[in-house]
Amino acid sequence: MEVRQGLGRPVVMTCRVLRAHPSRVLRFEWLLSNRLLNAGAFDLHKDETEYTIRSLNREGWGEYTCNVINEAGAGKCTFQADL
Repeated sequence: MEVRQGLGRPVVMTCRVLRAHPSRVLRFEWLLSNRLLNAGAFDLHKDETEYTIRSLNREGWGEYTCNVINEAGAGKCTFQADL
């Protein structure tokens, strides 16, 4: 997904998952290029994770990736943040 926003404005990116039955433990990672920004585990009652850029600046431009990981492998959502 391409995200366009003016400098100094907030950007919210959301990554949603579909659950399997039985539910498995899911982890997530948010990256900007190859730099880890945030990581954790999905709540058992919540099927999404968000990453917020409070104020977009030139250092925040680039490709954001949300990796969703379980024992079977990984899936990802990719966002391109530009002006």
